[in-house]
Amino acid sequence: MKPSFKIALIYLILGTSWILLSDRLLSWLLDSTDIINYEYFQSIKGITYVTLTAILLYVLVEKFYKELSSKINELKEVNEELNIQSRKLENTNKELEQIVFVASHDLQEPLRMISSFMTQLERKYLSEVNEKGKKYIQFAIDGAERMKRIILDLLDFSEATKIEETTIELDLNQMMEKLVASHQKTIFEKNAIVTWSPMPIIQGKRIQLIQIFQNLLRNALAYQREHVKPEIRINFEDIGQFYQFSVQDNGIGIKPRYHDRIFNIFQRLHTHDEVAGTGMGLAICKKIVTNLGGKIWVESEEGLGSNFYFTIPKNFT
Repeated sequence: MKPSFKIALIYLILGTSWILLSDRLLSWLLDSTDIINYEYFQSIKGITYVTLTAILLYVLVEKFYKELSSKINELKEVNEELNIQSRKLENTNKELEQIVFVASHDLQEPLRMISSFMTQLERKYLSEVNEKGKKYIQFAIDGAERMKRIILDLLDFSEATKIEETTIELDLNQMMEKLVASHQKTIFEKNAIVTWSPMPIIQGKRIQLIQIFQNLLRNALAYQREHVKPEIRINFEDIGQFYQFSVQDNGIGIKPRYHDRIFNIFQRLHTHDEVAGTGMGLAICKKIVTNLGGKIWVESEEGLGSNFYFTIPKNFT
């Protein structure tokens, strides 16, 4: 029961009881013709009631205030503890991102050496190696290339929201034209169709928005159904305080139980032989969208294509 309701209920019960009992008491003590004395006793009754209720209210309010002060102090302590933990977590995240950044840079040089020497080995001694050896060399080269892609994607992930970028006016129709043109080779090879609804001119961060649309478009082109021409539609909707975008495809689709999992880092639902990639694209999208104050999600059924939605606030900076 709320303290305010409890105080009002006590006040109502005591007030009603006092009026009924005091009136009955006065009717026993006074003659009905003794108007002056009756009015005098009514005044005494009213003053007594007001005094008693004032004392009661003071006691109840004082008790409530002490309890409230105690709760406020507890909340302050909890809030301070949360702030301390938040600062520790922020420092830990910065350290982890720095480790990823440094490790990725340091790994690139030995990886380049491995890839370079394996390529030279393949070129110079391929005629002297049997079929099994050739296969092993190819595995090594392919593994080095995949590792390089993972390292580059890790760097993209760690740097996704660090780019010092000012908010500028963006014509998203022009951005879409350039984005689709940059993927024209893949679109031509897959005989894909990419269309988009009329886009707005917004205040936004160009590089981060390009990263989001680029990763979603790459996914839509990559996860096509066998013998089905990819058809991709990019849509826009104004929903009040947010801009909502979606990238819809007619690809292989995703089972509902995987809808949340696919946005985690390194999460893949298919092997590298089936679909190339590292499983970082959607994680990068989620990191950027969340950092901008929006949300990202997918609606999809296996075999029926996917529709990836994301929102960004109109007033993000």
